[in-house]
Amino acid sequence: MIKTITLTLKEFISSHIDFLNEQIEVVQQEINELTAQSEMREKVNLLTSIPGIGQQTALMILTLLPEIASSENKSLAALVGVAPFNRDSGKFRGKRFIQGGRKTLRKALYMAAVAAVRWNKPLADFYHRLRAKGKCRKVAIVAVMHKLVAIVSSVYKRKSPWVENLA
Repeated sequence: MIKTITLTLKEFISSHIDFLNEQIEVVQQEINELTAQSEMREKVNLLTSIPGIGQQTALMILTLLPEIASSENKSLAALVGVAPFNRDSGKFRGKRFIQGGRKTLRKALYMAAVAAVRWNKPLADFYHRLRAKGKCRKVAIVAVMHKLVAIVSSVYKRKSPWVENLA
């Protein structure tokens, strides 16, 4: 009796996983079709020219950060939630923390920063320089995220692909 229940549960879970994989493929195909047909394709190509930024991250940046065309780097970093805010009062100097911002976009940029540390030479050098100074791994990654926001903004505003020599 227990073996049959276990077997039917495994079959049910397996069929549900297959169904979800099919749905993921359908949604991915729809995303690809919509971006191919619109002017967003050019913007996605610009952003994906930056090592570490993939198609999903580029689409998230374009949809969740519409201020990218009109804001400065510091305000964009604050909107994303990677700008360090101080905790000072009088003569007391506290630690700097990131806070607020758009959580979904910050999560996507975190993964992009991890990839950029591996594949983007200037950002990798920046990360390793911070680590050599004794900064924690996550603090260095957040600094890379901050720099990545500035690079994305620059590439978007210039309307030209990323070039390593200019970084």
